[in-house]
Amino acid sequence: MDIFVKENISLTKRVKKYETKSVEDCNADVVLVGSDQVWRPKYNYFLEDMFLRFVNNLPVKRISYAASFGVDEWEYSLEQTNACSALARKFNAISVREESGVKLCKEHLGVNATWVLDPTLLLRKEDYLKLCQEVPVNSSHFMAVYVLNLNDSVKAIYESVAKEKNLEVKYFAADANASISIPEWLAMFRDASYVVTDSFHGTVFSIIFGKEFKCIYNETRGATRFESLLNLYNSGKLEEMREFSLNWLKNALES
Repeated sequence: MDIFVKENISLTKRVKKYETKSVEDCNADVVLVGSDQVWRPKYNYFLEDMFLRFVNNLPVKRISYAASFGVDEWEYSLEQTNACSALARKFNAISVREESGVKLCKEHLGVNATWVLDPTLLLRKEDYLKLCQEVPVNSSHFMAVYVLNLNDSVKAIYESVAKEKNLEVKYFAADANASISIPEWLAMFRDASYVVTDSFHGTVFSIIFGKEFKCIYNETRGATRFESLLNLYNSGKLEEMREFSLNWLKNALES
């Protein structure tokens, strides 16, 4: 992953903690938070900094793009709610990744939010194909299994589907022990005949590459993420939502 980032992304120096000085040093005009489950307390020890507490009183624009609570019920303590509500009111524009997040923002933080797509969906299949074009195409018929929480139940599911469809199983991961590069990871979705995944982004890339897939909801990681995405996908309005999301982000940055 480090090689891919170095070759494709312009980086600032590494910042190890949230502090006002980091914003001052880069002369930022905008500080943007998102996406993924940045607003879920169980995944963030510095929850208030995910609402840009560290920006302090600097004269910068504050935006959230596709910030996610991960679930459709309120998990904040009263203290967290009060602190994050005060910080959320300082934002210039707020968008969330799930439709349910709009309601949570209104009812618990007292702010209006807009539902937008996860940023990975702002790009199209052609954009990702360019990133993995150097990876040889695997023309064999196989099932790509991208599972974050493997257990006997999940294994039984994908083995059953593989047997039904007569597909070889290729299991891959994206954690610290993963042996494949990011282009190779993308190529797994590109070349698969079928995908089984319990990952939100595994579902996203199955959709992007136009694959048949089976999505296994991971309740612990948050099922509402899957429901919001799949309802939109099944409605046939994904392209419409992509254009809306891009325009929302552009307007938020430029207004």
